[in-house]
Amino acid sequence: LGAGYYRLAIIDNNGCRGEVPFTVEGEDVEISYGTSPECEHRSNGTIWLQAYVPAPGHNGDSFHYEWSTGDEFDSSEGILLEGLAAGQYTVAVTNQSGDCSYTETIEVRGFVSEAPLSVEAEIINTCPQYPSGYIELHINGGVPHPTAVNRPYSIQWEDFYYNNHRRYKLEEGSYSIAVRDFCDILLLLPLRQAQGTLLPACPSGEPPAGQAGMERPFNVVNLKKPG
Repeated sequence: LGAGYYRLAIIDNNGCRGEVPFTVEGEDVEISYGTSPECEHRSNGTIWLQAYVPAPGHNGDSFHYEWSTGDEFDSSEGILLEGLAAGQYTVAVTNQSGDCSYTETIEVRGFVSEAPLSVEAEIINTCPQYPSGYIELHINGGVPHPTAVNRPYSIQWEDFYYNNHRRYKLEEGSYSIAVRDFCDILLLLPLRQAQGTLLPACPSGEPPAGQAGMERPFNVVNLKKPG
């Protein structure tokens, strides 16, 4: 039992019931922890863990950590265990006096991509009269986030526009993105000079019919009337 107040119920053969209150003295050891997964069978998973006593006067206490991997540490600031394969890991935490301990089993998940992370872009160019360019990203491969169904990848555009795979009403110019998957694999598509064929003039007052294509970098070209 951990430290705290308890009541013991006693019932005899005749069904008579009695209760005895009692208190267990002491101070519980508790932990907080986080994990990052192993990706691509690279033994790159991690566990961060810190023990503490949730009572006044115990900030800065040191604890002994003993892991099922055979690693042992003494620390007052927490432990980072690195280079882990997917699996379960058990840690036993003991306070300085050795009279209070806590044991926890922690799971490190494992993920393997079916294909490399890749990005393709569908582009509709802009009219000269108004910004009407459009870019839609098609992201595949890597390790999508297992629970964020609507945002399986992290997307950052060059103007810090986050987590949207569609951009509307774009002016002429070059655009770039950084895409990360759940395993933090990074794909950078840098800014470059616009390159492309001029498209037919836009109908007056209407958005362009446009031209879709798979290009990289993402160049939005100003449509001009034939000279």
